[in-house]
Amino acid sequence: MKASLEANAHYLDLGGLFHTTLKQMELSESFKKAGLTAILGIGECPGITNVMARHAVDRLDSVESILVRDTWVDFTEGGPPFVVTWSLSTLFDEMTMPAVIFENGQYKEVPPLSGKETMTFPEPFGTQDQYHTIHSEAATFPKSFREKGIENVNWKEGGPGFLDIKMFVDAGLAGEEPMNIEGMKISPRQFLLSLLQSRNLMGPPKGVTPDDWEVTRIIAIGKKKGDKVSYTMDSIFRSNKEWRATAGEVAVGVPASIAAQMLAKGEIDMKGAIPPEVCIEPKLFMSELAKRNIKIHETVKRTVR
Repeated sequence: MKASLEANAHYLDLGGLFHTTLKQMELSESFKKAGLTAILGIGECPGITNVMARHAVDRLDSVESILVRDTWVDFTEGGPPFVVTWSLSTLFDEMTMPAVIFENGQYKEVPPLSGKETMTFPEPFGTQDQYHTIHSEAATFPKSFREKGIENVNWKEGGPGFLDIKMFVDAGLAGEEPMNIEGMKISPRQFLLSLLQSRNLMGPPKGVTPDDWEVTRIIAIGKKKGDKVSYTMDSIFRSNKEWRATAGEVAVGVPASIAAQMLAKGEIDMKGAIPPEVCIEPKLFMSELAKRNIKIHETVKRTVR
């Protein structure tokens, strides 16, 4: 971000796992003075989740809770039993750092992988278990939607193979403190990452085409004309065979590309270091997603008073 300021360039990224996002927001005045925009977290989640949340909140008179959920399924054939398709370091952080949630108007920390919740998603995802991990949405939603009275924000994720990663954590391989092994100091995490890289297990191996799906959901609960209303929005992604890209890579890369193009066209003109739900117009952004075969499905439930 500081390099972007020196270069007089707009900035965007894919999310800062809560604490980094808060630090980034401290640079907002510097970006404003420079006449620049820094979008904090414009991938899939955070990113699409933030824009969907804005879309739902704008349709409510008041909002009580925003829940963010994420799951996936993988039908890839011909690959090894274990392969890394997303940043293993990020997953290790999510499984070891306390998760921060916003509850009853206050921030609180809960253990990573706590709060197990079973949720049903559209096909082909079915029913999946979800768990608290640290994420960026809770860092920005309480401030962005304060005027609507928001009281609760939390993020959970989980899907096939998710808890298998915890075996590395339990074995100490997520640790970053160097260990002394026969006179050499080695970080367990860096050793594991280097080992997986050397075995060609970082990303789909050559000759293997990803065939997986991912869905990110937001549930916004609030009131409309006195009635309790719940908006559920699902964004569904599939791997791109032409690119040999996994669903997660598509889901994160495409929104960032759209936002960069919107900045270049002047369609995002707010200045400062700001989250997507503040600076991106939902209808325009979602129409661009649809052009790239990323569909968002919306369900509304109303409880009459």
